[in-house]
Amino acid sequence: GLLMSCGREGVYTAGMLGVGPTVKRYGKEKLGMGEGQASLFGAVFGGSVVATVSHPMDTIKTCQQGDLHGRLYKGITQTARVLVEDGGARR
Repeated sequence: GLLMSCGREGVYTAGMLGVGPTVKRYGKEKLGMGEGQASLFGAVFGGSVVATVSHPMDTIKTCQQGDLHGRLYKGITQTARVLVEDGGARR
């Protein structure tokens, strides 16, 4: 679970550092928002995007951590395969 944990945190942090300020600037320059409104817009939009992108890694990590003896989830690829076969995003 450590690799997926680091990957998820890396994607989330990099996304928030890049997406949030970019969307904030867009809100101010293109949509005429004030500072506070643009900051909120950037944070909500950026957070939603990067949470969606990083969520599969978090799900894989959580499944691996919950399977203490490694009986069902044996690796990243195999865990992803099991999750997709067991319902995928509908789960």
